[in-house]
Amino acid sequence: MIDRGMIKKEDWLGMGAGSPEQAKVCMMGIPYDGGSLLGKGAVEAPRKIRDLARRFMPEGTDSWCPIEKNDLYDFGDLIVDETYAATYVNAENAGYKVMQQGKLSVFVGGDHSMTIPLHKAYAKYQREKDPDAKIGIIHFDAHLDLAESFEGRHWSHSSTARHALNDVIKPEDLFFVGVRAAEKEELEMLKENPEIGMISAMQIFTKGYPNAFKEIAMRYRKYDSIYLTIDIDVLDPASAPGTGTPAPGGITTQGLIYLVEKIMEMLPVHAMDIMEISPPLDINDITSWAGMRLLQEAIASTKEPVYTDGKKVQGK
Repeated sequence: MIDRGMIKKEDWLGMGAGSPEQAKVCMMGIPYDGGSLLGKGAVEAPRKIRDLARRFMPEGTDSWCPIEKNDLYDFGDLIVDETYAATYVNAENAGYKVMQQGKLSVFVGGDHSMTIPLHKAYAKYQREKDPDAKIGIIHFDAHLDLAESFEGRHWSHSSTARHALNDVIKPEDLFFVGVRAAEKEELEMLKENPEIGMISAMQIFTKGYPNAFKEIAMRYRKYDSIYLTIDIDVLDPASAPGTGTPAPGGITTQGLIYLVEKIMEMLPVHAMDIMEISPPLDINDITSWAGMRLLQEAIASTKEPVYTDGKKVQGK
């Protein structure tokens, strides 16, 4: 179900772990964009991220956490079947296998429909450990993804959150960040389910990123486990032109990094995905570099900082 044949020695500048046991983070690529009916190309994102990592893999982030050898184990790419239904099952089973390693699990897509089986795998894994686990989903996106179907497709990148509510969580467990586009059907669903949390891109613009984080932290302060899903189109198209469904008026790259860093630091995030990066639609790899940075922040979240507020941490 997972192909490691594309993994090369020079990937991650030779810093990749030789086994999941050695690593702090386990990742898997999902080269599939069959759930997208608009701009294609997300199938190429996992390969592009690895290509960038062969060229430049910074050993730290502005959270002052070093990235070192053996921090990341790359499972390779999901084997994609000819049909969506088979790929869906493969993604759920393979995602569950990655999560079973007990490390922070990161998935690089691929279109956002592939988060649907990953959500199911996450709920299965967490509730096997604790049947009463309180699971939340933080959903970064320009769109609500609450459609029951899109252009006749029940499973699509416009239905990600809808399936999560149908199969995995309750409305109060879901929080949208950065949204700015919605269909009438989705607005009706929000009206019928006021427990769903949301902070729009405009609210973030007017109230600021620290306030946005406070709202997220308050919502999930009593949760046991969080799945963080990031559709890269949450960014303004000026910062992320390489995506299939761009929507003007999005958040900034620095703002997204800030929110992800704080969420990973303060909340129990055990899995995340980075979806909808389309290298063929990109300009100078701007969007792919943003995805790369998010992966680095995920790795950094498992580390102790060398510097805090500009001061060297004692003993480092």
